[in-house]
This record gives sequence, structure tokens and C-alpha cells, in this order.
Amino acid sequence: MNVAHPGPAGGGAVAGPRYGSGCLDPSSVATVSGAIESVNAGARIQHPTLVLKTSSRLMSFKLGPERILLAADFELKVAEPLTVRYGVAACTGDYLALTLTDAAGNVLVLRTEDGRPAWLGARRKQGRATAYPCFPTAWPE
Repeated sequence: MNVAHPGPAGGGAVAGPRYGSGCLDPSSVATVSGAIESVNAGARIQHPTLVLKTSSRLMSFKLGPERILLAADFELKVAEPLTVRYGVAACTGDYLALTLTDAAGNVLVLRTEDGRPAWLGARRKQGRATAYPCFPTAWPE
């Protein structure tokens, strides 16, 4: 199993309330599996979305910046199986993807369990930086 953790964003990006830990409802965190129905990504789309067809419904998830998916070489193909760990953004009602796990067991970490974007790298906590691991922890063989 390969686990990819995005590296820090360029330009000093900072987590805002929309995607930071203040927005994700921790009681909403869940995991769902299904087949990829569609992916909306490309030029001028800041945060691609993914529609997953589960056994009972279609669910749309906000991912992270497309550059994170590309850097991790994590492919999202229609009809492929995928498991998504997600939470509900209390401020918008959107489903935010926390992790994506493909059929081969490769995991892409997009956000921490409290909803903080993993691609932001370090964060400030009580005046000191706490670093998140940078991807990848293991490259494919």
C-alpha cells in the first residue's frame, strides 16, 4: 500500500475557515465505497470534484487542488472502484474528501481528520510550526 501526503502549497497559502478545522463537522466523518461516476477537473477549476456511485446513491466530493492529484500520480478513472473518507463542511454543507483509496490500496491524504488541508504543509499552533508529513511516504515499485 502506498500513502501519499501532499507537500506544502507555494505562495504561503493559509487555511481559511472554509476548509480549516473550524468548518468540518467531526461527527460527520465517514467512509464510503463505490465506483467513480465522474470527475470534474481541468483548467480554472480550483478544487476538482468527484461523483461516486455507491450502492444507494450518487455522492459528490470536493477534492483538493488538481496539482496534488497530479503530483501524487493518483488517477481517477470513471467506473473504477474507490473508497472515500469524508466529512461534511458545516459552513457549506459540501462533502470534503479526507482520503481517497484506490482498488490497489494506494491512499491519497487530502485533509487531516479535522478537515485541515494536508497540502498546506506546516501550520502554526501556539506560536510554533507543526509539520505534516510530505508525500510520498512510499513510491510505487
